[in-house]
Order: sequence, then C-alpha cells, then structure tokens
Amino acid sequence: MAIQLSGLASGIDTGSMIEELMKAERLGVKKLEDKKLKSQWQNEVWKEMNTKLYDFYKKSVFNFKSMSSYSKKKLTNTNESLLMLSNSAQAPNGSHTISVSGMAAGSHLTGHKLDESVTKTTTMAELVPGFDTGTRTINLKSSVSGDFDASNEITIESTDTVNDVLKKIEGLDIGIKAQYDTNYNRIYLSTEETGADVQIAFDTSDTGASDVMSALGFSLTDEMVGGEMRTANAVGSEGASATFMYNGVEYTSDTNDVDINGLSFTIKEASGTTTIGVTQDTDAIYDGIKQFVDDYNDLIKEINSKLGAESTRKYDMLSKEDKLAMTKEEIEMYEKKIKDSLLRRDDTLETIQRSMREILNSSMGVEFESDASYKFLSDLGIVTGNFEEKGLLHIMGDDSDIAYANKPDRLREAIEKDPEGVQALFTKVGNALYSDLADKMKATKTSSALTFYDDKAMSGRMKDYEKEISKMEERLERIEKRYVAQFAAMEKAIQKSNSTGNWLAQQLGVQ
Repeated sequence: MAIQLSGLASGIDTGSMIEELMKAERLGVKKLEDKKLKSQWQNEVWKEMNTKLYDFYKKSVFNFKSMSSYSKKKLTNTNESLLMLSNSAQAPNGSHTISVSGMAAGSHLTGHKLDESVTKTTTMAELVPGFDTGTRTINLKSSVSGDFDASNEITIESTDTVNDVLKKIEGLDIGIKAQYDTNYNRIYLSTEETGADVQIAFDTSDTGASDVMSALGFSLTDEMVGGEMRTANAVGSEGASATFMYNGVEYTSDTNDVDINGLSFTIKEASGTTTIGVTQDTDAIYDGIKQFVDDYNDLIKEINSKLGAESTRKYDMLSKEDKLAMTKEEIEMYEKKIKDSLLRRDDTLETIQRSMREILNSSMGVEFESDASYKFLSDLGIVTGNFEEKGLLHIMGDDSDIAYANKPDRLREAIEKDPEGVQALFTKVGNALYSDLADKMKATKTSSALTFYDDKAMSGRMKDYEKEISKMEERLERIEKRYVAQFAAMEKAIQKSNSTGNWLAQQLGVQ
C-alpha cells in the first residue's frame, strides 16, 4: 500500500515511520517465504536424487539380478559365410558341428512378359477385351495343402488398375507379396513364409477371371497370346525346408533361422560345413559385475555427500537487500551451500543407504539353498573398504583399483570354475535389492509411485506456506491501513490544535 502522509502539521515524516513499522511487521512473512523457498529447494534436490536412485534400480540393479548377465558365451565359427550366429547364451560349452544341405525357400510365381504399353495405372478395362462392366472373382492360396478358401477371394472391377489388383492380392493377409517390375514388364509374386508346405496357386473358375489373370501374365493352360505361346503358370514353385546335420543328426526347419540346443543361427548358404565353438565369456560377465560395482559406488558417494554435508544452520536466507549488495556469482555460491545441505542426515536417504549396504555386504534377507557355493559377495572377493569410505565396494584383483589390484582375483576364478554358483549368488542378491528398492518407492499417502521420498507431503507443506503467507499479507494490509489512519488522525488533531493556538494568539494580540 502506498504511503502518502506528509506530516506537514506534526513535522514528522510519517510515511517513513510507517514504512519502518511495516518492515518489522513483515519479518514474519519473510520467515514463511524463506521456509517455502527452502522446502522448494529440498523438493528439487530430492527430485534429482530420486532420478539417480530410480536409474540405478531400473538399469544397474535390473542387469545385476538378470540371469542372462551371467550366461554370456564366447562363440567361434569356422565358416562364417555358411552361418550367421546370434545370441546363444544357453548353448552348452564345447564344439558343435553343423553341415547344411539345403536352405529354406518360399514359393515364387513369375508372370509372362506384358506389352510395353502396360503400366501400373493401366485399368482392367484397357487390359482385358470385353471387360467394361461387372466384376471378376479370383481365389488364391499360399499353401500346398488345403482347398481354396472363399475368404481369400479378391473381387476385381473394370476400373481397377494393375496396381489396385496387386494391392488386393497383398491385402488378403496370406503372406503373398506382389510387385510389377517395369524394367522387365512382369508381375512377380512371392511368399513371405518359407518351407516345404508353401506354394502360391490361383483358382479362376469364375467366369472371365481367367481372362484377367491371362492379361496379367498368368495362364491356366498353355495358350497363344499375341503370337507367343504362353505355358500355364497359375501355380508357383513349391517352397523348401532347410536341411542340416547337427552333431551327426539330420534336422529340417521351415525357416533359415534356427534354434537348436541353445544355439541360434541363420543359414546363409545352401551347402557347407562349420564348427561352432562355445566357451564361457568370462570377460563379459566380469565386466558386467564390475559395471554394477562402479554404478553402486558412484551412487553411494553421492548419498554420502548429501548425508554428510556441512551444516548451514548459521546461514540465513538472503533478503532482497542482501542480494543487492552481492554479485550474481556470490549469490549462487551462497545458496548452493544451503542447497547442498538440505539432505544432511535425511532419515529417508539414510534408510535407503543402510538397506542397500546390508543386502550387498551381508546378504540381509536373502535365502540360499544349504548347498549354495557362495552366500556373500565377499566369498567372490567383492569387499568393503575402511570405515571412512562408508560402504564403497572393491573387487579384489581389479587392475583399476590400486589398493586391491595385487590381491587374489577370486571373482574371475569363480566365473571360470563355477559360473552357475556365481549366477545363483548375484541373481538372489540382485533380486533382494531390486525388491527392496521397489518396496521403498511404492505409492503411499505421502508419496507418489516410483518415488523414494514424500513428494506429496512436501507439496502439501508448500501449499500450506502459501496459504499462511496469503493470510499474513492480508493481515499486514489491515495493519498498514490502521497505521495510516492513526497517523492521519494524529496529523488532523495536531492541525486542529495549531489552528486553535493561532486563533488564540491572534485574539491576544488584538487585545
């Protein structure tokens, strides 16, 4: 509220006096605004921390608990032109011999050469003599077995173009691809599927349908067209299955993509022999475990820095006047100190840290079979350092860790000798950690789903502060009006007193 009192009667700067009085009154609002801003900063800091925790849960812990992380194989292939290997994590270690004698193939049907005047936009009325009105029905199938199905009919109209007919064939959803090659003026049909039971065939028993197919380059019988003898070609080639020997036993496959005894490969040539070597990929498994340890240590360092931050209890929130006397960089540095301390000794973060350390350091809550090879990460040489590190993990024998590089490499040795035991330990510990973190970010009355902290409660507090500030602002407005009224009354009284004194003085002077 603007203060316009002049204090002419009293000689007092009443405007400045009211302004000073209101500064004192506004201290309560400043405290609330500071609390609201601090709560807002704390929410922002927790959001950033929540993102890091969730990323660790979703990526690092998920990979740590996944069995596939410990089933990685190293594959060798003596004839890469014959087979292309893909993921074969479940393949047994050893040597596997594969001899290919045939590739899987689909059915192909090639039309006779059409007149050079024919294009994709040529209509059936232009292509087929006498087809000016009405429709023609054609039935197709893509399998050797079975009869023609009425559901696989296409209806051709005289206004349909060559391209329209090809689209209708593909639209039957029986796996036939149709293409018109303008370079050679032929229509090519082929099946997407491969295998011995695959074959394209037409049924043109509908009146006039054979004329349409003949005009498109497909004949039911041998016929003379434009002085050229066209042999019957309403039935395509039969598909074929892939045939191969695996470790001395013959197999067939409807496709060239084969999965057998944990091996996955694609046949690329029709004949040949190769030997597949399968060994445990120790390096890949070790690197995956080390990546988890590195990710965990990075997270623990971040948490420790938050929990052990320097106290800023003596740091008051800056006022407008404070900021006017400081540079932008000074303001940012000052406020950063406060922000960095907002999760100091935070109960929620301490609980998360303690729980992770208990699960990883002592397998807390993890149930093992009595004959389990390993029950603690330390059994595999994954250990904690001194107390000052507050839970950081180290891998004995890790070349990148100076303090532990010369220690026995138990982890690599265990992966090579007992990969199943290593897998059992890490998947169980990983699942326990994954479940624990999932429980800690379940939705509650005070927190949202996938959130580790009480975000709802924080938002509620900020709204409460806003309401309190709004109420206090209204109260201050009333106080200011009261001050203005009181000083106005004082000025009026003084002015009246001055007028009375002047009158008396005049009267006395006249006498």
